[in-house]
Amino acid sequence: MAGNQRALGFDSASNPVRKATLEQARDSGSIVSSARITLVQETARQAGVVVFAPMYDGGDLSDTIKMKRDALTGFALGVF
Repeated sequence: MAGNQRALGFDSASNPVRKATLEQARDSGSIVSSARITLVQETARQAGVVVFAPMYDGGDLSDTIKMKRDALTGFALGVF
């Protein structure tokens, strides 16, 4: 946890780059990486990326974007 306190509870959708990545992952059903960003806990100017994997509540979601949006329960993510 040390060094990552600022990231705890951070709303990823509050940033336009992260929000666009979340929406792309949600609507595609695929794992998607953000563009280069400055991470929330970063104190220097080092860039990073966040990778989002959408999580859905059961069923075949291949039919429509609406089905994916309705079934979305959250995201798993990795910060690099």
